[in-house]
Amino acid sequence: MRIEKTNNAVNFNSIYSLKGNLKDLVHIKNEVIPLLNTVKPDSKVLAIGVDEMFTAPLRQTIGKIAGQTGLGGADWLTQNIKKNYRININLGKKQDIFVFTGEDTAKLDKYLRGRKSPLQSIANEFSIMKDTFVAWGKNLPAHAGAAHIANNFFKREESAFYKFATKDCRKTDNIQHLVAAITKDNVK
Repeated sequence: MRIEKTNNAVNFNSIYSLKGNLKDLVHIKNEVIPLLNTVKPDSKVLAIGVDEMFTAPLRQTIGKIAGQTGLGGADWLTQNIKKNYRININLGKKQDIFVFTGEDTAKLDKYLRGRKSPLQSIANEFSIMKDTFVAWGKNLPAHAGAAHIANNFFKREESAFYKFATKDCRKTDNIQHLVAAITKDNVK
């Protein structure tokens, strides 16, 4: 954690991670962040759940693809293509929460703005086309091919986010440890 002290003012400036569920994420956003804002009103604090960013959108996408078949939902489709085509799509929760503070919130904003759309870069377009050709090469039906492409996209984006977020990240055990770590008076 980097805490800078100038003119007796504490500045939060770090990235923290912890395991938690949606209830924990909501608690951090609704109660912990406002508490931290009373300690340092002009220091930004943002919390992001990996499940909120990647697992939920993947589940929704797989659910829409499954709905087009008329045969079942997201769980049915993942089981079906795993059994029939050996494609594994993990819709399980990761339960990783990242809390960005101070200048690291600006870095997060810049990172997220650069990844708004899967088609923003030639590299992403190429990887989607490659996935499409792989799906065709496996002779997959439309629903399995679409699920395969969506899964690969979200896996790439999740991997890129972890690479970004875990750089210089401090792990905390729980919400109490998170608050203690952020507010601890380690002044550089």
